[in-house]
Amino acid sequence: MSSPPQQSTIPVILITGFGPFRSTHTNPSWEVAKALKTYLEWSRPIHIILKQLQVTYDDVTKKVPDYWIKYNPTVRLVQCFK
Repeated sequence: MSSPPQQSTIPVILITGFGPFRSTHTNPSWEVAKALKTYLEWSRPIHIILKQLQVTYDDVTKKVPDYWIKYNPTVRLVQCFK
């Protein structure tokens, strides 16, 4: 699912996680994001949009605001680490 349903009352949830970083081929944040998308106990219909971000400040500052505008999510789950 890449775009939210049009004119729907179904909540749109944007989940982001980070991709590989240096010698870490599987980023735990991406694994959590993917697990949330397939979580089977959602209590009502939802539309989930899953996006992987590069582990760079520029990728986050450019893509995340664009995703918010494009998908207008009801809920935004953005994983940030320092």
